[in-house]
Amino acid sequence: MSRLLFSIALVIATLSAQKVDPFGGYGDVYWGYGNAAVSALAKYVKPNLNFVWSTGSHTAQPVIISSIGPDKYTSQLQGMKKNSDMAAVIRQAIDDGVDVIMVIGDGMGFSHLSLPIYYAKATGQKDATAVEEWLSTGKMALSYTNPVDELVTCSAASGTAIANGVKTRNTMLGVDSNGFELESVLEYAQKRGLATGLVTDKHVTDATPAAYYAAAASRSEESDIASQLVKNGAIDVILGGGALMFVPESTKVSAHKAFASLKTGKDKKSKRSDKRDLILEMKQKGYEFVCNDSMLSHVKGGKVFGLFSGGNISAAIDRDDEATGEPTLEAMAKKSLSVLKAKGKGFFVMLESGRIDAEAHKNDAGALLKAMLETDRMLKACLEFRKGREKKTLMIMTADHETGGFGISYSYDSQPDSLNLPSGQTWKSPGNGVPYKNLIIVDKQTRSFEAIVNTSKTAEELIVNLGKYTPFSITQEEAVSIMDYKESEKK
Repeated sequence: MSRLLFSIALVIATLSAQKVDPFGGYGDVYWGYGNAAVSALAKYVKPNLNFVWSTGSHTAQPVIISSIGPDKYTSQLQGMKKNSDMAAVIRQAIDDGVDVIMVIGDGMGFSHLSLPIYYAKATGQKDATAVEEWLSTGKMALSYTNPVDELVTCSAASGTAIANGVKTRNTMLGVDSNGFELESVLEYAQKRGLATGLVTDKHVTDATPAAYYAAAASRSEESDIASQLVKNGAIDVILGGGALMFVPESTKVSAHKAFASLKTGKDKKSKRSDKRDLILEMKQKGYEFVCNDSMLSHVKGGKVFGLFSGGNISAAIDRDDEATGEPTLEAMAKKSLSVLKAKGKGFFVMLESGRIDAEAHKNDAGALLKAMLETDRMLKACLEFRKGREKKTLMIMTADHETGGFGISYSYDSQPDSLNLPSGQTWKSPGNGVPYKNLIIVDKQTRSFEAIVNTSKTAEELIVNLGKYTPFSITQEEAVSIMDYKESEKK
């Protein structure tokens, strides 16, 4: 009994410390980052899928390293590795004049990685997915992602370890655990005359891309980080989102004439802390500026700076059938590889699929599936680029950490139909190992839970929108609960 009372007291103390209700909607460890309403929606539809989440945040699960290229480099990336081990291998390749393509799936754990494979089986596709090709072609390792003195990393610490080869503390960016500035593999490549590129579907000033060019005690210093990107001024291709970090303070993105053709996030307000016009400064440094997919498609070469949204690029599920003007990861990868190859002097490029993390934080399996399918298409583009260049190209795919504790779970809530086997025996299972059709069901979702919640003004409208954009339904009571969370988040 005393143990039970202790457990109850511990739960109460934990909830009190995190300022959450028993659902966990406001917990910054379990469910959070202002996504209580979205997390609630995910919780209410979860029983339909047998897709489970253990958290709304990062975990300490090891992640994969898959490398394809000359054995001299890939043989070093086998077994159990620290995430900081990759940088030394990349520097060797750069010294040898080998092109390096670094792919980072933000928050991409093993279960996330399995989604394109299982989806292909569920839909009867005969060709191997790009994920399968990467894993079967190259060498594999498991990576510990922990920062200094802790188990669970943030993207800044893990991004710094991957980009610079030195583990650091959470939130620290481009500096070691004592605060001293590091040299990233991108900066190492620049000093040796190679072309360089950064591609992301998050802010170009977000933790993962920023780890390659910035130094800051905290990743939250995005205004200064944007200034550091301009100061570098030599990265040949920069593509992503986050326009609000580059226009003068107190102005909307739409007020800047360079964004006249921008379609997404135009009303976002600058988050700069000064009057600097960083778009103008980048143009003065010789960059061609583009802000939509059409403009990107016409880029021929030179130095390219693309910002395709006021904030993060939209979730794949929210732009796959809408004219948002935002390019796909595949399109950005192809363009960056084409431009960098044309320079003819070798290159390093980092390609980040950042929306994986965003959808996992929100526990949105439908949006996560679309993010992983888009990632698979980007990986396919990399494989196509490598053809005929096998001896001079090193490709590494990894993740900075796992997000969400995502899994596909066995269930005893229902049982599959029995089968009469050719042997004369009857097969009957007491539980449900999750049929392939569940992936088909989640694929029918056409809008993210976040978009559905944000565009719904009442509980009744939420029910209608959920029915319009997903195959799921919720009760009136559940809808009211979600809208209550949404209102409380505004305070």
